[in-house]
Amino acid sequence: MKAIILYYSKSGTTEKLARRIQKDIHCDILKIEPEDPYGNYMSSLIRVTKERKNHVPVHAATEIPDLSSYDTVFIGYPIWDLDVPVFVADFISRCNLEGKTVIPFVT
Repeated sequence: MKAIILYYSKSGTTEKLARRIQKDIHCDILKIEPEDPYGNYMSSLIRVTKERKNHVPVHAATEIPDLSSYDTVFIGYPIWDLDVPVFVADFISRCNLEGKTVIPFVT
């Protein structure tokens, strides 16, 4: 099995879990970053709520990787406003995951 971990972490919690998975299965890892970084906890909550309410498109700055050589893709992210962060969902939607085993993990 050749695997990669794609993840976003603001506080470090998801990153700790991603690094633990990487250590256990010895795979590649890629951090997803937003185009416009989020601020502190409260300002992030306010921004995320406004983005969702107003359907603001939010994208990742991270380039879409070539996943053709991977069998398994782990995808990690925090729960924001009861859902996946918009830019992470956008990033995932642009990845070619056809034929891949996708294993999500959330914090």
